[in-house]
Amino acid sequence: LGEQFALIQCNYTENQAAIDAFIACIDDISESINSDYWKGEDVMAIFFNEFTRYKGKSEQGQVFTPDHITSLIYRITGTCHKDNVLDACCGSGSFLTKAMSYMISEVGGISNEAAVLDIKKNRLFGIE
Repeated sequence: LGEQFALIQCNYTENQAAIDAFIACIDDISESINSDYWKGEDVMAIFFNEFTRYKGKSEQGQVFTPDHITSLIYRITGTCHKDNVLDACCGSGSFLTKAMSYMISEVGGISNEAAVLDIKKNRLFGIE
């Protein structure tokens, strides 16, 4: 088996241009997310919903909390950047993502690096 496995060769450069283009897109998206322009959208949920919108309901299997609901929950619970947020069934992290966005805005944006680090390390907790 070891000899046969050794015969397997990967061609990493065959699609290198496509891989490089994909990485560049991810870098662009990352810059947008890690900025004051990002408003807490759950990117994973957006992609998932777009890719599954043509499936029947019985085929989808996952449900993502809509953005307006996560915003509503944050506001009606009176949560602020000094609070801890626990999402016991976090899935893709919609509630935590929205809470982080609001908290970062409350401390003045990403330029307040110490407060942002505190929020990311000490204020948001998720269980799946």
